[in-house]
Amino acid sequence: LQNKNLKAQVTYSDQEHINQAILIAGKNIFEFDEMINEQRVDYTNYIFQGLTKYKNKIIHYYSAEFGLDRNCVANEICAAMLIVQDYIKLVKNNFRQNTLGYGPVGERNELEMHNRGIFVFYSDKDPYILGFISALSATIAIGNPLLVISNRYSLFTSSFCTKFLIHPDIFTKHLHYLPIVDKSLLENVFSDQRISGYICSTSTAYLKELENLLVKREGPLTPLITDADNRYTGGPLANPNNIFLVGTERTISTNTTAIGGNASLYCIER
Repeated sequence: LQNKNLKAQVTYSDQEHINQAILIAGKNIFEFDEMINEQRVDYTNYIFQGLTKYKNKIIHYYSAEFGLDRNCVANEICAAMLIVQDYIKLVKNNFRQNTLGYGPVGERNELEMHNRGIFVFYSDKDPYILGFISALSATIAIGNPLLVISNRYSLFTSSFCTKFLIHPDIFTKHLHYLPIVDKSLLENVFSDQRISGYICSTSTAYLKELENLLVKREGPLTPLITDADNRYTGGPLANPNNIFLVGTERTISTNTTAIGGNASLYCIER
């Protein structure tokens, strides 16, 4: 740190920490997926409130750790707050832009968004906050458990942001912070069969390494959502319209056709 008055104690994750985080996330994935929208709004609003409450501290820490201009950091936080507000609106509207129309006899079809599984957010870029807030808001909106990984260059600030922006009811249950400085451990995370997708903000060179790890995995293709060599954008999830990148659509068909003079209701989900 450039400011010697700032001190941080961060415990690095080992393989046991990684396994435990993935195991806990996997056990609670159904509960997180089935949360009502009001709960998701509360958890996302908690991020907004944290950004508001700790804005000056985050500016101070970013400026000290990365030598950034305070006005630039303030702009980053304001942009992050707008992203969070957009996701709150999306969840409140229950993703209704995905609703299909009604049929001639009253039947209707609609699409609901559901998680794809456990996701990992990894960034080796500074500043860290826009990509982190985008990934966090998107995965909470859908119900994906999230593993947040930081490297040695952003440990202090990322640890602070994770601690004060994630609601305690979901921290270490659905969302986990893993400071990893051992490259082999990081590779183990990307190779883990239990991970369903990755949200990465990194260099093109390192992205190629990650792609090589993923193609060697057995099983289905894994989403790799990236923001390579492009700072200050917040990544593809900064736009809530890209929410489908971390979610799947569940079709609900309701048939209200009258049978034998009685109005029977059929609901099929898949």
